Amino acid sequence: IGGRGDGPGQYLEPLDFYLDKDGIAILDYGKILHYEQDGEFIESKRTNGTIGPGVKKLNEEQFILVGAGRDTDNLIFTDGEFTPVKSYFPYITRALNVMPINPLYENSEGEFIYRRNFIDTLFSVSNGQFPKPYLLYPMNPLDFLVSSSELTTPH
Repeated sequence: IGGRGDGPGQYLEPLDFYLDKDGIAILDYGKILHYEQDGEFIESKRTNGTIGPGVKKLNEEQFILVGAGRDTDNLIFTDGEFTPVKSYFPYITRALNVMPINPLYENSEGEFIYRRNFIDTLFSVSNGQFPKPYLLYPMNPLDFLVSSSELTTPH
């Protein structure tokens, strides 16, 4: 599908993709390329200045983009033309504010789940609404310690 370059149907560095009834869409820096199922190029759409590592299609009129960098929030809901509508989780200035690999994924029930580094909560995201806590997990290393008697005691 496509090839390396900056021309129609070409990409510089594929970051993410999704499949739908029309074919495959590939997220590249600042654009999304659409191909038919047989790999024939259909069109390219700009993501209106949002550059980041992830894209998910909610429905025909709404997408979620994962933003990256100081000038954008980390979770961005867009319309069908990738114009930002709502966004959440602003960039926090700190040395270790890096994006995790695959911060947005779909679970087996079809819900989109978002995670952010250095916080103890996974969030369910849908329809541009404020992300709802989905799962809380401990981040204190002491919460994971097991005593030596627990390791040697048969259950």
